[in-house]
Amino acid sequence: ARSPADYLGCVKSELPAHATTYTVQDHNALELFVTSTDPNKADGLVQISGAGHLQQYSAYQRDAWYDHGRLLDAASVCGRT
Repeated sequence: ARSPADYLGCVKSELPAHATTYTVQDHNALELFVTSTDPNKADGLVQISGAGHLQQYSAYQRDAWYDHGRLLDAASVCGRT
């Protein structure tokens, strides 16, 4: 029920304060990149797409072992509320 911007704000709030993030609007998707806006270099990416109440998110974390999958956990938790 939350907007894409609110959802990504929730995900971002769960990341360490020192994490560098970038929010990018791309066609029908809003994306949150971690470290770099280059998908080949970013440490993580959360994308939310869709229209109206039918919104989906996808999440990718390059090296989830270093922070125990914190980005993936945040994407999941924020998607449930």
